Amino acid sequence: MTDCTFIIPDTNAFQSGGNLYNARLVDALKKQGNSIQEIEVEQLDQLQKSPIYFVDSLYLKNVEQLSFLENKYLIVHHLESLYPPKGKEGSAIFEEKERPILNQFDGFLVTSNFTKQYLESKGIAKPIFCIEPALDYTFSKDQRFFDRVEAIMVANFIERKGILPFLQLLEKYPTHNFQIKIYGSTHFEASYAKECLNLIDKLPEVTYGGELPQDQLFKAYEKANLFISTAFMETFGMAIQEAKNADLPLLLLNGGNAKLHLTNNAMGWCFIHMNELFDQFQILVQNPALLKRNISANIAYTWNDAASNFIEYFIPSR
Repeated sequence: MTDCTFIIPDTNAFQSGGNLYNARLVDALKKQGNSIQEIEVEQLDQLQKSPIYFVDSLYLKNVEQLSFLENKYLIVHHLESLYPPKGKEGSAIFEEKERPILNQFDGFLVTSNFTKQYLESKGIAKPIFCIEPALDYTFSKDQRFFDRVEAIMVANFIERKGILPFLQLLEKYPTHNFQIKIYGSTHFEASYAKECLNLIDKLPEVTYGGELPQDQLFKAYEKANLFISTAFMETFGMAIQEAKNADLPLLLLNGGNAKLHLTNNAMGWCFIHMNELFDQFQILVQNPALLKRNISANIAYTWNDAASNFIEYFIPSR
């Protein structure tokens, strides 16, 4: 019998905040000596008996296949009701589609207090445990000098991340003396990504840097002086967290948990509307001296800490 089982997508199959969270948490649990099974939902015939199971929210559609499991918790990375399709109401999606599914779980593991409060606001009375993502990387503190905006965006090319409307504003109101590098996957929403890439080709100040391994991505943060997030919804915002720890000023759209990263002396701006974010970007382009480095403390919360919290919540016998 294993200490616990994670029913999650292959963490090496694609890059996403949810996949990264799963991989780092499982790795930290294993390093602490826990017996952990990781399987995909298609591998249920290989399932070992565990006292507790954790199911990725990408598998909500497979919940009937998991009905035989006892003591199962949902890892809530995202819910459709948090960012509903155009023309649909989030509250209706929650009541009609999500609540019946969520009721089949014994509790929830969430990555932010934002998500915890969202579930509580819906009257979810089952246990909700929050374990935020951590960061085990020390960024360079060397002084960096820039005479223009050198911005970085880190997001997969999906509609929820808001990349296209920001690019459209760059095209409509051309300005200069800046550079933006965008990193992320183009595989999730192919037509949306193609539209973004076609527009990037028309913008000499914007380049697509591909999908980088995390160690290379961390180096890219250190070559920038501004981080931009145009996401309409972030249940946590791991890239924002990384940029903050790299001492980058943050230019954020007020989507979900995003604004909560502007704490503990973090420098940045957060706006409700894309036009407001774009206006601030233009101000920064015209006045790059405004981009002073963040003042961040040394990392005090690591994935080892996250694993310890997990064990305290879910595997107290250890």
